[in-house]
Amino acid sequence: MANFLDTRVFTDTLLDNFASAVLAIDKKGMILFYNRSAEELFDYTAEELVGKENISLLHDGETLENLREELTQAFGIKGLSDVELLFATAERSHRQRRVWKYRNKKGRVISVEVTLSILQNNQTQSKDLFITARNIEEQQGLAELKVTLLSRLSHEMRTPLHGIIGALELMATTPLTSEQKEILMLARSKSDILISLINDIFEYSRSQGRSLSLERVAAEPHSIMRNIVEVLSERIASRNIAIATIIDEAVPNQILCDPVRLYQVLLTVVSVLASFMNDGTIYIGLEFLPSASNDFGGLYFTIRGTASGINAIKRAQILALIQHEEESPDVSAESLQLSLARSVILAMGGFFWSEKKEYINGQETIMYIVVSVESVAEASHPQREPVQRLADEEANTTLSQTERNNDITISEHQTGNAQTSATPVGRRILIVDDDPDNCHLAALFLRGLNDAKGNAPLIIIANNGLKALEEAQKVRFDVILMDVQMPVMDGFEATECIRAFERNNHIKRTPILAVTAHTMENYRELCLQKGMDDYMSKPVKKQQLQEFVQKWLDRKPIVLIADDSDDYRLLLKLQFDKQKQYSIIFATNGQEVLDLCQNHDVDAILLDMQMPVMTGYEAAPVLRQMPKYSTIPIWGLTAHDGQPEIEKVIAVGCNRCFTKGSLSVIRQIITGLDEHFSMVQST
Repeated sequence: MANFLDTRVFTDTLLDNFASAVLAIDKKGMILFYNRSAEELFDYTAEELVGKENISLLHDGETLENLREELTQAFGIKGLSDVELLFATAERSHRQRRVWKYRNKKGRVISVEVTLSILQNNQTQSKDLFITARNIEEQQGLAELKVTLLSRLSHEMRTPLHGIIGALELMATTPLTSEQKEILMLARSKSDILISLINDIFEYSRSQGRSLSLERVAAEPHSIMRNIVEVLSERIASRNIAIATIIDEAVPNQILCDPVRLYQVLLTVVSVLASFMNDGTIYIGLEFLPSASNDFGGLYFTIRGTASGINAIKRAQILALIQHEEESPDVSAESLQLSLARSVILAMGGFFWSEKKEYINGQETIMYIVVSVESVAEASHPQREPVQRLADEEANTTLSQTERNNDITISEHQTGNAQTSATPVGRRILIVDDDPDNCHLAALFLRGLNDAKGNAPLIIIANNGLKALEEAQKVRFDVILMDVQMPVMDGFEATECIRAFERNNHIKRTPILAVTAHTMENYRELCLQKGMDDYMSKPVKKQQLQEFVQKWLDRKPIVLIADDSDDYRLLLKLQFDKQKQYSIIFATNGQEVLDLCQNHDVDAILLDMQMPVMTGYEAAPVLRQMPKYSTIPIWGLTAHDGQPEIEKVIAVGCNRCFTKGSLSVIRQIITGLDEHFSMVQST
């Protein structure tokens, strides 16, 4: 095999997973290679297939037809044979994993995870198709065990850390001596590093960043850089490598981004750079590149490592990982970390590349990271230390512990008394959590959310889901903060019961927001499916929680975006996030649309017409039969254009049809929604 295939690529592909079924075919459909794992998976022996045109024998007809439809819609390619179809798919999705169906010798259909590669045949000077297939069913048991274990670990570690970080933040608002401020700042800095390290553990265990949800909170680039230097200085102190930072004066004091993920990316990239240096200095440069409007800009990191001695082989491997965007078969720690880092950078709307330079007396390696962020206007304020600035902001509102307790209602049985009190009652907020400290902390964080008349919020506490249900049946709340893992009745069951009570009594839906230590992949989607409206992971800081709750107190129209393309959903999300006019929830197929619409009061739907499980053509008529969705905007998204396609989309119940394409189409969609909701408000 190594005589006619590119030896390096062939070896790397085999090392991708020794347990995978591996086969190779040429453009005539002849099977060139067929390993032992393939024999076990498909029941055919190598002698029965190798050297024969039997590739179509293995493929399930449904898979081949789906590929034909995919190539036709996306690239306009038609009339391909089965073998040509496989090669065309590989050329357009090189080394991307996808779910595939095969048929074994006994006729049983097997679902596998497939990776396709086009490899150079050195003997015939042609190109052949290399396929690795991994049985999904055999992986499910271990995968479920892993998810359960990591979910429990995440919850148990984050819950106490949430209380620690919150207590430190509240302590910063009290009068402190200079020495106490220094100690407090040190404790907060270390706690931020600890939560970042915890995030590293769980992020690297996920599917290498395939479903990333980014936060958008105020962060300080200078603080992030200080923490990076502090952590790395300890790690490489014994290796004769120094670290220095160069921050341009134009870098703003605060930006809006996901600070934990940005910190994680920088820590990963700089650590990987240091891993092949034997000595020298790492310079981390930071510039801010504003856009023409000065509203949106980017952070430009230049990470430069100079050394007289390096591990040249390791550097070559790492630079190859950075320069190739496709997923690498390398399973080293650096490969996993860089894969996640690249995913986060791309999700932030950024870029990642590298270069190297050779000198007579040394080596220089440069890594560039650009991420898109929004600046927070602070030009008129000099930069201050985080603790001191927070103390300054709240100096006029610092209360004694007794005053704080009197300022809010924290009781499971005082609802009636509070309502009959002479003090005017503002918005009603129910906090549901089995940890008393976390409840009290959240109540202190939210005490300043007064209504338009200046009335303080009425805050009620429930320590399990059953008591939350009882409170929700007595009082109409403006928002409910719901923990998930609780005794007696958990948050999911409590949410379902509250939703049933609202439906049976024709009561307007109350926003239920999950605030939980669970951070596993797709957990936000799970919360939405259970009837919750939003999700935030612990630990939570004061400003984050206030903005999170305020968003739902000042409710925005909910737009459901349904599309099976990860890239297009991300593109839509970035454009909608810039507008800040809507709350967005996502679905990946028509069935998920129906499920979410039953559990949410959706105000508008963007519906991709071609999706797996249930298409938009099938979902739209069902939605129109549901009373609350008989008149709302349902706009179809399609890869086709022309009047026949528009008429087809309109015929199934959509109001409008948009052809996927440039950003201008997305802007047209947002403008159309703005006009619709402006008209609704005026009437």
